[in-house]
Amino acid sequence: MSATNRPVVLLSDFGDAMGYAGQMRGVLLKGNPQVRMVDLCHSAPARDVRAAAFLLRSALEHFPPEAVFLCVVDPGVGTERRPLALKAAGRFFVGPDNGLFGFLQAEKRLEAAHVIEIPEETAFPSDTFHGRDVFAPAAARISLGRKLASLGPPAGRILEPDPVRFAESGDEIRGEILLFDGFGNALTSISNEAATRFAFLHDSGSFRVRCGKNGMAFRRTFADVAPGRPLAYPGSSGTLEIGVNFGSARDVLGLEEGMDVILSIA
Repeated sequence: MSATNRPVVLLSDFGDAMGYAGQMRGVLLKGNPQVRMVDLCHSAPARDVRAAAFLLRSALEHFPPEAVFLCVVDPGVGTERRPLALKAAGRFFVGPDNGLFGFLQAEKRLEAAHVIEIPEETAFPSDTFHGRDVFAPAAARISLGRKLASLGPPAGRILEPDPVRFAESGDEIRGEILLFDGFGNALTSISNEAATRFAFLHDSGSFRVRCGKNGMAFRRTFADVAPGRPLAYPGSSGTLEIGVNFGSARDVLGLEEGMDVILSIA
């Protein structure tokens, strides 16, 4: 891949109603008319930094090295929180220092971190739209091969997000629901590895998954249960998910973000 035309991957909680994501794409094109852009998601849960970090973490390995991730879930926009440009895991990241990128530091994958200095030609950026006026111009410059050091000084340590709930003992695993996908499936903080190990140790038929008042079996895929029935299964994002075959787990089971998810011996 050419170092002078890195693809830019966009992640935000802007939705589609007001054209905010489109304005960022326009700024990227102004900065690099040949830029290649991919919309990862613009419907991340609003203002939910932990959920955005989950989406980013589960997606980044599916993009090529040198990709630039422009990530704007920024409830502290306009405050003293720092704008960041990072390199980690062979890729680049631009966005707010609010915990969104903290997993890269916690997992010791962070290679460089710089605070973005706003160029003089952007004298009056909007205090409520740094995605367009600060982050998108920086991502465009990185896509053209600019070094992170040219964007601003070293950042030192960056913020890490509030930890997700996860606890494991010999006969029980506890986690929480982090977010829902468009089908109403619940994505949890329990890794597929932990759930599969628990199933192997206790035989998948001898334990249950519980969430709220609901109990369900651990199965491989939706068709392993009858239509309308709930199940827990290894999700494609790397964590245990709760679903309903031909239904929405959120609606049918009355699930919400933050609810406890418990794996225990039946």
